[in-house]
Amino acid sequence: MVRVSRIALFALLAALPATALSAQSESYIADLTAAAEVPGPGARGGTGLATLDWHEDEDNAHFCYAISVENIGAATAAHLHRGAAGVAGPPVITFETPDALGGSDGCIDVSPELRREIRTDPGGFYVNVHNADRPDGAVRGQLER
Repeated sequence: MVRVSRIALFALLAALPATALSAQSESYIADLTAAAEVPGPGARGGTGLATLDWHEDEDNAHFCYAISVENIGAATAAHLHRGAAGVAGPPVITFETPDALGGSDGCIDVSPELRREIRTDPGGFYVNVHNADRPDGAVRGQLER
């Protein structure tokens, strides 16, 4: 039940209008599925959701993220990769591995160059979560605003 509630919360936060966010923040979401994994197939029945929120203040700038996955077994890694839909690409950010309940969250500093790339072309990046059976990725989703 915790994962379903977490996914519902992420969907609600992602649906907030831009005016509800501060002028110095941006939000992205990735709907994670096994079918989107390249090379496939991903974990049968695997699903999830990832959100990335850009935060900037006088002292620092970073992405805060939340990931929730289901039906993939024990996760072994989670990343943001550079790559268009249907293309496997290199990881550019390593996230905390989702726990036994399928969730992870945190904040990560990123370079201004990477932030500009993501802002310019969010669909050129994807989130994927790996497991032992699918070391190339169990579920994947392209970033969207």
